[in-house]
Amino acid sequence: MQSLDVSQMIFSLTLAGLFFFGIAYAFLVRWMADRKVEGQTAYVVVGGVAVALIGSIFTLGLVPVAILFAYFSACGLPMVVEYTDRVHKQRRTDLENAEALAKEVLNHDGQT
Repeated sequence: MQSLDVSQMIFSLTLAGLFFFGIAYAFLVRWMADRKVEGQTAYVVVGGVAVALIGSIFTLGLVPVAILFAYFSACGLPMVVEYTDRVHKQRRTDLENAEALAKEVLNHDGQT
């Protein structure tokens, strides 16, 4: 196994920066949840992983991180597509159920 020469200063600063990004990102996610912004989980995960990969360039270098980015993209893209499809189908189902319920309520009120 090849040894990796890592600058402790660069590693420490990058780690601290990513930690503070994580705190800020958590506040953004909480803000979105409080405002009922739904269906964003996959994109929040992709964003967090992307920032972590970008931050790791300072320690690992561009080529290894580009390879990791390709690996994450290869396995993550199908997951994001599935998630997006499932969320949109559930929203359509919820909307159709709400419309059917509204029609039922309106028809029932008109009969009394």
